[in-house]
Amino acid sequence: MMDISRLTRVFYNQFPVLEIEDLLLREVRPESDANNYMAYLNHPEVAQFIPDNEVPTDINRAFSDLKYWHGLFYQRYGLEWAITTAQQPDVIIGTVGISNLYHLRGELHYDVAQPYWGRGIATKAVRRVIEFAREEMGLLRIFASVATHNHASIHILEKHNFEPEGKMRAYNFLRGKPQDYYLYALIGK
Repeated sequence: MMDISRLTRVFYNQFPVLEIEDLLLREVRPESDANNYMAYLNHPEVAQFIPDNEVPTDINRAFSDLKYWHGLFYQRYGLEWAITTAQQPDVIIGTVGISNLYHLRGELHYDVAQPYWGRGIATKAVRRVIEFAREEMGLLRIFASVATHNHASIHILEKHNFEPEGKMRAYNFLRGKPQDYYLYALIGK
């Protein structure tokens, strides 16, 4: 039986900063991260995979979105890390997080700025967050939804042993059109 107290214990300490080789996963900072966050999510190659209602159209929306993600930790509902490089820890190049925490499960989500694609950044960040979610939080189930045409993200999930559980038809709107998504999950330790 899983120790349910492990899930809540992580929230009574300081926000966890995670180091991975040349990357640093730190707490999002709405005031200083909003400009870069808005810029990279609005890049056409990134925006094609972000639901329409989640792409900030102005700096106030970007700030508000980051404030929401930042607040999840303090509400004990999730963790959202800013992905940065060890050389430039103040410059956000992506985000990765676990949210919707309930009954030893959590939803994984991540994004990376287009100039950093193909460098293994998302793979490293996802791997480290999965380790943290299992070892420190005691999560039994980690799940993620991904657009059916987001082959790079599907590859990352499958590389980390996520298994497909089904297709969710017309699950989200991408660029004004309903898009099918796959549901993936990782179960157990």
